[in-house]
Amino acid sequence: LVEEAEVFLVNCFIPPYTQASYLNHEPRRRRKLLLKKQQINRFAQSVKKKGATIVPLNIALNSKGYAKVYLALGYGKTNPDKRLDVKEREWGRQKERVLKNMS
Repeated sequence: LVEEAEVFLVNCFIPPYTQASYLNHEPRRRRKLLLKKQQINRFAQSVKKKGATIVPLNIALNSKGYAKVYLALGYGKTNPDKRLDVKEREWGRQKERVLKNMS
């Protein structure tokens, strides 16, 4: 989520530390990501113009306890892609029916 030249990680579940006291963090809170201004601008422009979505690929914890999030831009499927998936799904169903009737 890009807001006012800042990027936030939204609805990502990071479980609370079980051995901590009752003052633990909220598992699904918004987390601010530290990015350079150029990176923020590039993500913001892509999301506005091309209809892309910022997707977290991987989360890694370092020795200091900070989380490192690998981000990428994701695009939705186009209509030809969806038609191909429908064809493959129908073909899979037909195969299952034939194999079920053979046994």
